[in-house]
Amino acid sequence: MISLPFTRFPSYGKEEPFYTYACGRIRALELSLVDRVRIQRLKELKDAGEVFRNLQDTYYSRFLQGIERPEEFAKVIPQVRKETFEIVAELLEKDYLKELLWEYDFKNLRIALKLVVSEKSRDGVLVYDTVNFPFTLMYEALKEDKFNLLQPELAKAAELAIEAYYEKHEIRKIDTVIDRYFYGEIVSEYRSEFLKNYYRIKADFTNIFTYLRLNMMEKMEYLNEYLLDGGFIPLEFFRKVLSEQEFFKEIESLPYYDYLKEGLSEFQRTGDVLLLEKGYDNYVIDYLRTARYIDMGHEPVMAYFLARMHETRVLKIIITGKLVGVEQDELQKRVPEVIG
Repeated sequence: MISLPFTRFPSYGKEEPFYTYACGRIRALELSLVDRVRIQRLKELKDAGEVFRNLQDTYYSRFLQGIERPEEFAKVIPQVRKETFEIVAELLEKDYLKELLWEYDFKNLRIALKLVVSEKSRDGVLVYDTVNFPFTLMYEALKEDKFNLLQPELAKAAELAIEAYYEKHEIRKIDTVIDRYFYGEIVSEYRSEFLKNYYRIKADFTNIFTYLRLNMMEKMEYLNEYLLDGGFIPLEFFRKVLSEQEFFKEIESLPYYDYLKEGLSEFQRTGDVLLLEKGYDNYVIDYLRTARYIDMGHEPVMAYFLARMHETRVLKIIITGKLVGVEQDELQKRVPEVIG
């Protein structure tokens, strides 16, 4: 049986008295997070318009003032992300802030590389602005083949992705190479154990889902290409498993299993991975909740940022579900927990 170095959640950190004030401020800000009771109420409302109106007395009220229709809720998310970023930027040391934002840099890198290799304009393309390196400069550097203008980490990832792309001119190679570089090289150097654990957990769940999807499609020859480095589960585990049933039996010993059990059952019946993804989200939220027990550390600041980003995604799922007519029972089943 495979085993991990923790029984429920990975441990992290030590006391950092410097963050005493920051933790106090975050405790106050956490009160503005949309709580589970409100989320439950939103799921029970009959349509997106009611959800939209119900958010008017929450943290989101001022962001919704310029929005006329629920269909435009996506416009709110960048504003919320920017405000949340500005708050944590005041509270975190530069090294920690850089680590928190790296994910968005690499997401932008994927977008920029795809635009460049397909010779498309960046006009109207939605990108992330909470980053370490501005997208405009990134795009121009790649377009002009001046990788030396990029930060070294971005330049290395770009070189590897371009090389992989031109082997067979497969655009998907850009995503897989950058993801593997981010998780295998960037995250491994993180100073924040809390954030490193977050991405190691994410790598584990992604690899589990990748194995299941490829096995279902009978395309296991692509397994090595899609597996992410850096997780807690050794990659050899995925490579040596011979059957789906053996795989299910092996992962019963993992701390993740209780969160995946319902989704695995659904996957076996229907091939649907949505409940598996909900299980992943719920595990991550419970991991972020552990930061609430920290009174002197950077972890609550990071957890607040990540929880707010997760919250916007949950709200988008609910509103989108209402707009397209997803049945209430189905929405109840698929919407993950929030930290509030």
